[in-house]
Amino acid sequence: HDEQPEVTVFLMSDATVLALPGQDDGQGGKGLQNHVEMLLQAGATVRVCRTCAQNRGLLHLPLLDGISIGNLTELTEWIMTADKVLTF
Repeated sequence: HDEQPEVTVFLMSDATVLALPGQDDGQGGKGLQNHVEMLLQAGATVRVCRTCAQNRGLLHLPLLDGISIGNLTELTEWIMTADKVLTF
């Protein structure tokens, strides 16, 4: 199968902070944010839950290039049309 899979990531709860630039892992590294940036570079679509971002005061802060605010309707559509869904 030569076709690239379509990867979509929906950040919820405390994972929403991964969409903010300049996050570090407490040890001077970028930790999980490196993984999010690699996904973006590979062409993944990344959205942040609007409600989760709003509840954490992140809604109007700048996000990493390529990430935007999403909503639960969009997440539902992604789940309903996906071949596989992973949650963690």
